[in-house]
Amino acid sequence: MIRSTLYWLAGLGALGLALWAGNELRRVQDAAGLTREARLVLDAPLARAPELSGIEAARAVMLLEDSLRTHDDEAARGLLWQARALDDYLKGRPGRAAQHLQQARDALGEQPDLLVLAATLAADRGELEAAERVLERGLSAHGQHERLRLSAVDLALDREQPARALGLLGPLLEAHPEMAGLHNRRGLAREAAGDLDAALQSYLRAAELAPSLHQPLVNVGRLRHAAGEYRAAEDAFSAAIGRAEAQAEAWLGRGLSRRAQGDLAGGALDVEKARQLAPGAAGPLLAQADLDAAAGELGTAIDRYLAVLVITPDDPVAWLKLGNAQVRNGTPGEARSSFERALELQPSMAAAHNGLGAALLQLGQHEEASAMLLRASELDRSDPNPLLNLARLRRTQGDTRGAAQAEQAALALR
Repeated sequence: MIRSTLYWLAGLGALGLALWAGNELRRVQDAAGLTREARLVLDAPLARAPELSGIEAARAVMLLEDSLRTHDDEAARGLLWQARALDDYLKGRPGRAAQHLQQARDALGEQPDLLVLAATLAADRGELEAAERVLERGLSAHGQHERLRLSAVDLALDREQPARALGLLGPLLEAHPEMAGLHNRRGLAREAAGDLDAALQSYLRAAELAPSLHQPLVNVGRLRHAAGEYRAAEDAFSAAIGRAEAQAEAWLGRGLSRRAQGDLAGGALDVEKARQLAPGAAGPLLAQADLDAAAGELGTAIDRYLAVLVITPDDPVAWLKLGNAQVRNGTPGEARSSFERALELQPSMAAAHNGLGAALLQLGQHEEASAMLLRASELDRSDPNPLLNLARLRRTQGDTRGAAQAEQAALALR
């Protein structure tokens, strides 16, 4: 009897052990399945998620947390740090992203996707050389990794290296000829290289490949506007608005194009819309100030130019426009300071030399004014304004012959 009881207890124990082992195996398998699914999310191919924002990092975080609750695993913990780092970056938390990224690198090593995020964070901080070093290290070890290569393309564009960007884009376009984002980037590189016709074709191809993508059409509008094709630019910006109505840059571009065609009211409405969509951006505010200045509302224009410079204090064009408004408003001393700041930021800006010459002329500092106006004329031989200001100066000095010569030279440029 005792022996039978012992056999029964032993059998029961073995059954319990087998059940426990079976449950444990299922837990491990379930956790492994969740981890595999999270890895697939994080390793999304370039064709499906060409931008980091297309990776569902929050979903990967949820899957990995469920996996670790089911079964603790070192590799899953490392992936969780990676997913959290990307999720933080996408949610605008760069400090937390950097902390989680370091934990991921400690756990997983120098994985390509971690290097992509490390370079992206460095570039966002303005540390472009550091970002380049990270990507070079990654490409030397993982030269075929597409997201690394695409990050290097974006960095080359940021660093104004169009030839490098085009070289890096080549293999990506061969592998993914239908990816609109790659064609748009090629357009940016071609534009930076000065090949504007080819850039335009790239932008148009990108717009054709992705009917919902607005950015290529904005780029078409920019090129058309720069070429003086204001109606074509307006059409491109309008098409971009049709694709993404909440994009301030498209409204701003259309407003500027309408203004250039003489439609001041329509331009003002579009610029105001851009300002509503991007209240903290400098571009729409600068355009509003330009409209004020064109309408003769100089006090309002000056206030808005000053507001722009709070947002972008190192913008030489904003300083130039502020100085121009101050000259027209009869405050040449303030204008002088504005033009001098513009020239500190961009010493070869001909318009700032001209503006400074005009301010000095108002201040009665004729010798300095003459030097500035002559320098402006040298820097931009197609602009008649420095010569016209020089004619005014020479007439003020009683030099009738010199004034006439300057006027004739200015007329020859018109």
